[in-house]
Amino acid sequence: MSSIVYMIVAFTICLCGLYLYGKMSNLEDIDQYLSKENQESLLKNCYYDHSFKKHTLQEIEIMTHRINAQLMDLNEDRLIIRAELSSKIDSLKALKHKILVDSYNEKLAELSPDQRALDDWNRF
Repeated sequence: MSSIVYMIVAFTICLCGLYLYGKMSNLEDIDQYLSKENQESLLKNCYYDHSFKKHTLQEIEIMTHRINAQLMDLNEDRLIIRAELSSKIDSLKALKHKILVDSYNEKLAELSPDQRALDDWNRF
């Protein structure tokens, strides 16, 4: 009888581990948003394309809600995962702020007028 209980407990623990791993692997698209290379391209596209900007801001909101839901599902003893998820939320908020204030203007200000004219490929 005790071996059956032990097997059930071990199986339950394995399922919980797989569940948490699955939730964490769903965050790969968030990591793509937060990579420096992709952020530069994302900010540029948001600056020139307002519909893309609107869609990106909606995606950031969805990702933030997903992370918040995962934080609520986690036990208190998962401090490392909580810290990682919290840092992702902070990074997404920072990205959202950069998009809202059109921080790509700073990049354009660094360019010469000739380079700035060539920056927007939609004009050609």
